[in-house]
Amino acid sequence: MLMQTASNVKEGSFKTEMNLDPGQVLPETRSGMEKTVSSLKKQLSSIHIGRASPDILSRTTVRAYGVSTPISQLATISVVGMQQLTVEPYDASLIKSIARSIMEGDLGLSPSFDGNMIYVDIPPLNEEVRVSMSKKCKHMGEEGKVSIRNMRRSSMESIKKMIKTGILSQDEGKRMEVQISSTTEEFSKKVEDLTERKMKEVMTI
Repeated sequence: MLMQTASNVKEGSFKTEMNLDPGQVLPETRSGMEKTVSSLKKQLSSIHIGRASPDILSRTTVRAYGVSTPISQLATISVVGMQQLTVEPYDASLIKSIARSIMEGDLGLSPSFDGNMIYVDIPPLNEEVRVSMSKKCKHMGEEGKVSIRNMRRSSMESIKKMIKTGILSQDEGKRMEVQISSTTEEFSKKVEDLTERKMKEVMTI
């Protein structure tokens, strides 16, 4: 079976084994590429654009109850105006841990807290930071396309192996190769569209 692991697009790699079941190659290829696009959406949504959005904290996790847990599972995140988020933990004893995780993350945020509420000010982005963020978006998109190409290559190798061993005829194999190429183009375009849309958003003041 075609085995894929993709916890996020940043890893940009898929572990694969040869799949010699003709009926599974295309569905599994499509499923893997859909996961890549979904992962990219999550990655891009975490890049802040100088305006408050709960998505900014979507990748931030907190060590709570012995496990690493997304903030969204531990607190209510709300938008206050254009430049501030509030984070209200369900368990008040976690407030310092949550604030520390936000501060120590790679978002450059400096939360404060008062009572049971954490306040996260979202600083406006200057031109230099916007350009840097845009490049980061582009890099994420490129890694997503690499992942998709890796899956295409693995699927093509499976088809060639099945032709060689007689599981598929030459004509059947060629038809499957065309389908795999078409699917690859489809999802590569989705990655490009997502990336370009986010880059434009980042650069819009």
